[in-house]
Amino acid sequence: MLKKPSIKVFIALASLALLAVTIQFYFIPTYYFQTEQPKNIGYYEQYMAMKADEDGKIPTGRHAKWYAADQAKPAYKKNQTGIRRLQFIGPDNIGGRTRDLVIDASNTNRLLATSVSGGLWESTDAGKSWEPHNDFSVNLNITCIDQSPFNHKVFYYGTGEVIGSSDAPGEGIFKSTDGGVTFSQIQASLDLEFSKIWDLKHSISADSVFYVSVNTKGLYRSTNHGKSFQLVFPTTQHIHDIEVFPNGSVMFARQSRGVFFSETGDSNSFTQLTNGLPSKGFYRIEISTSPKFPKVVFAHYTNGVNSTSGTSEGVYKSSNAGKTWKLVGNPTGNGSFLQPYYTLGFEMSPHDTNFLVAGCTYPFYSTDGGKNWRRGRNSH
Repeated sequence: MLKKPSIKVFIALASLALLAVTIQFYFIPTYYFQTEQPKNIGYYEQYMAMKADEDGKIPTGRHAKWYAADQAKPAYKKNQTGIRRLQFIGPDNIGGRTRDLVIDASNTNRLLATSVSGGLWESTDAGKSWEPHNDFSVNLNITCIDQSPFNHKVFYYGTGEVIGSSDAPGEGIFKSTDGGVTFSQIQASLDLEFSKIWDLKHSISADSVFYVSVNTKGLYRSTNHGKSFQLVFPTTQHIHDIEVFPNGSVMFARQSRGVFFSETGDSNSFTQLTNGLPSKGFYRIEISTSPKFPKVVFAHYTNGVNSTSGTSEGVYKSSNAGKTWKLVGNPTGNGSFLQPYYTLGFEMSPHDTNFLVAGCTYPFYSTDGGKNWRRGRNSH
């Protein structure tokens, strides 16, 4: 017959059981005892928590190193097998917010569009269908793109979204010398920490020159195809738009300050244009001109710095390359220009100075040089 356990054995077993419960209780996450579950962390916060350094920042050039490490993995070198053979069947409308678009000068059926959260997209049938250019690029936050008018195989694009819900850092400027088939980072733009780029424009008077506006830094110019850059206009305000002219002059729109002009693009050569233009009551400006009509320039003034406000303050025209201006009209409508700080677009036709397009929440167009405006249909 088995002996009954002694009282000491009972105490020992009870002590072990209590210890086990205590350990288990200790490792239960604290949110099990909360009346409300913690909110899911947002994408951006989670991304920064995983990637940032001890100062809470992602150092310039880090994305390039991650990209190089990914490319060195066997999965990028061998034929894809197993689950990597999965084929995407839809939906296919996930390019993200489009910030810029260029029509290939060597093939007008080919379009390249930049998405601030989806990379570079390409169409070879004049926009009927689109394909992502390279989902494994170093950085997919592409904000602007331009093509050299002297060598159509040369493209440049800038990265880094400045504002809005898709706010995301970039990795400088990328360049293609094979017609936009492949792109490589410009090292000088990494060295200068071009992490958020508003606009990029190639000169139409010199094959080695292009301009780039960088958030909180100002306007830069390269005169050697991107090997180096010079800060030609320092400012902490946004430079939203850049325009270039056949004679080498440059114009840009500066947040809440106005339109600035230089005959040469050199440092300390820019002056503010004021003859006929507003001096206050605006935030973002978009300007437009055409190499075919270099003396004709339009400027669209808007106001509003959040998603619940915004107004069009008027479209101004210069017929003498910016020396004097006059108000020609104003595309307005109920709720049509909400959040212009974020989504404003404005262009003049390169072939007709009377045809203008202005877009924000809804698109508008004019066929009489901005005097009268109509709202576009089937817009998004």
